[in-house]
Amino acid sequence: MPTNYTSTLETHLTKLGLPVRLICLDLFVNDRFEIPNEIRWGKKKNAVQRPRSKQPSGEKLAENVENVSLKSLLREFEAAGYGLANAYPWKHASGKRVVRFVFKHKDRMEMTPEFEQARSEPRGFFGLMCESLWRVSAVYLNPFYEDGVEHDNEEALQITLGSQRQVENGRKLASDYSLCVVNNDLQITPAQ
Repeated sequence: MPTNYTSTLETHLTKLGLPVRLICLDLFVNDRFEIPNEIRWGKKKNAVQRPRSKQPSGEKLAENVENVSLKSLLREFEAAGYGLANAYPWKHASGKRVVRFVFKHKDRMEMTPEFEQARSEPRGFFGLMCESLWRVSAVYLNPFYEDGVEHDNEEALQITLGSQRQVENGRKLASDYSLCVVNNDLQITPAQ
């Protein structure tokens, strides 16, 4: 059952590491943010595609959490064994701009010097986006699909973030929660 956040309780979402083969993080970005051309370095084709349906086929872990910080998320994903493998913009059916960041487990990534160089700009842009506060619209743990085939005992984590905010009435906003990884455990915790 998904969690709506109205309390200050620390909440475990899921354990990272295999079988979570990849993490897709969709950021709905404001029009005032320029999306760097280098963000288009990745291919839109990725392994989380699944048969089309109106609802994701996985388990909803959380929804509708306001004022969430991502401050340390990139470093924490990397410490948990995930690296940025792809990044690309796309347009949602609502017309809003989205940037998808795909993180793969290190056991599923081939690292080359060219790859490292190509992902430096998207990593920087992700870091910039982590300075904002976000609304966690939904977190799903889905079956993992590759080329239309479901892989048994492997999963894909889908995190959708919207309503990006940095300042209100000229002052920087304080976060209420943090989306973070603690001991390989993805959590939403009260801000410190």
